[in-house]
Amino acid sequence: MRNLRGFWKEPKPNDDQDDLGRTKKTPVFTYLWVPYEDRALAKQRGARWDPARKQWYVKDMVNPGPFLCWMTPEARRASIKNAKTN
Repeated sequence: MRNLRGFWKEPKPNDDQDDLGRTKKTPVFTYLWVPYEDRALAKQRGARWDPARKQWYVKDMVNPGPFLCWMTPEARRASIKNAKTN
């Protein structure tokens, strides 16, 4: 888009779009209750450590199966429900 002086003017993206015009997806963090003994296994399965909360989490989990043993009952129900709808 050109302005009156002929210089290129970048269109401003909407709040729900990134710089390339793609729709932003809000990341979903699922926090886990991982015992100290299982920390290596959780990391191997893809969990990350949040130093601020001092808790393990999974970002944008697609397959909840490997993490079900460390999830709260509410998180289990939500992840299974989301897996069925996707």
